[in-house]
Amino acid sequence: MNTRTTSKSALFLMELILAIFFFSLASAVCIQLFVKAHILGNDTTNKSRSVMWAQNIAESYLGNDGDLNATAVTLDATLDSPNSFSLYFDKDWNCVSESQSVYAASVEVTADARLNTAYITILRNPMDDVTANSGSKTNHFSTDSTPSNDSIYELNVSLHIPMHARDVASSAISEMEN
Repeated sequence: MNTRTTSKSALFLMELILAIFFFSLASAVCIQLFVKAHILGNDTTNKSRSVMWAQNIAESYLGNDGDLNATAVTLDATLDSPNSFSLYFDKDWNCVSESQSVYAASVEVTADARLNTAYITILRNPMDDVTANSGSKTNHFSTDSTPSNDSIYELNVSLHIPMHARDVASSAISEMEN
C-alpha cells in the first residue's frame, strides 16, 4: 500500500510541474506582448510629435514667405548656414540645446528662380542609447539632406515666388527685343 501512495504522489508532482511550466510559458508570451506594445506606443508617439513639429516648421516657413532667418527666429532655432537651421528636442519633445538633445529637426532650403523648397527632416539621435549609460554626449546628428535610418519623418515644402507686374513687363520687353 505504501507503493501505491508514492506513485500517486509522483503523478501529482508531475502534474504540478507541467502546470507551472505552462503558466510560466504563458507569462513569458504575455510579457513579450506588453513590451512590444510599449515599444509600438513610444514609436507612435514619436512619429506623431515628429509630424507635428514638421508641420509647425513648414507653416512657420510659409507664414514668413520663405524667409529662413525669420523662420529661425520665430522657432528659436540655430542657424547652421545661410540655407539651413536646426532645432533640438529632449525626450519629451521640448526645445533644448544641442548637448541635451535626443531628437533634432533639420531644415535645408534650395532656391530656384521661382520656387523655394524647404526639406524638413526630423531625426533621432543614433547615439542616444549608447551615451545614456556613459553620461557623455556630443553631437551625433547628421544634418545632411540624405535620408538616413535615424530619420523619423521627412517633409518637403515648396513655396512659389510670384512674378510681379514689373517682372512680367520686363520679361515681355526682353522677349520683344529678341
